[in-house]
Amino acid sequence: MAINEVVISKAIIDRFSQKFMEYTEVDTAIVGAGPS
Repeated sequence: MAINEVVISKAIIDRFSQKFMEYTEVDTAIVGAGPS
């Protein structure tokens, strides 16, 4: 039984988009480094 490449590609994209949306739900962001 062959697995369809479209199904695999869709699963990868779905997982990536889920993770990306999780990372965009950040309340605070720390930017910069070193002494101020």
